[in-house]
Amino acid sequence: MKQPPKLPEEILHEILSCALLVSPQDFLRCRPDPFERRTPRETPDRNSQLLLVPKNWLRAGTPLLYASVELSQTKHTSAVAKLLREHPDVGAAVRSLRLEGGLTKDLAHVARHTPNLRGLFISLWIQSSQTTTGLEHALPLFAPTDLYVELRIPIRTTTSIRTTTSKKAVEARQLLFSHVARTWVSLRTVTLGPFCAVALSADIRTALASSSMEELRCHARDLRAFIVRGTMESILESGRVSRITCFGALAEGRLRDLLHKEGLSEHLHKFTFVPDPQT
Repeated sequence: MKQPPKLPEEILHEILSCALLVSPQDFLRCRPDPFERRTPRETPDRNSQLLLVPKNWLRAGTPLLYASVELSQTKHTSAVAKLLREHPDVGAAVRSLRLEGGLTKDLAHVARHTPNLRGLFISLWIQSSQTTTGLEHALPLFAPTDLYVELRIPIRTTTSIRTTTSKKAVEARQLLFSHVARTWVSLRTVTLGPFCAVALSADIRTALASSSMEELRCHARDLRAFIVRGTMESILESGRVSRITCFGALAEGRLRDLLHKEGLSEHLHKFTFVPDPQT
């Protein structure tokens, strides 16, 4: 059987990039509904079969396939850690990491072998049966520029929203915010999922105000909580934040009035209101 002609590496790379790469914004974005269990994006897994064709496609495409990595279970973390240790070129290609679980000791190996990581997503919905050992050793090794934090809410009642917080979740939260405040000097953008500020305002006030963050992105309900509780004033007084993006354009008028009422009128130009992101 006649073999097809080999494509130049540059052209092959461009073709596979279109098929395998997913934008960091789509890969890392938080769920619009904190009760949603489904990851809010389409993964490129269905296109990974392209790499089963010729060997040079596999060689060129594997780093592209691992540009965005999601970890959700212990076995995932162990497998990825092993792969990155054995193939440094694949680890160097990782730009985005989504942590839905699998926070075991192997996470430190993942962090150590992803030197070019820029985007990091962390879910703070951690059950008491799960381990957070890996976070303690991995977080100091990360140097993200973009951080996405999500607080998923497992319980909804007919009259209110009720959260459950395990001891492990509290530990993870404290670890995360300590690095936001003191360790991650390259951090530029922080995106909070729905209800993060409502539930965690006291925890993140010092962290965000002390961080190197230049842009904060959050939902209208959370922005209101930040303003009312004084967190937004602390963040703005740091002098580093130049942009606040609020998901909830319909609430712009009410929130601008609230900012004025709370004495933050001089910072109004820093606020941008955009429609809620959709799945």
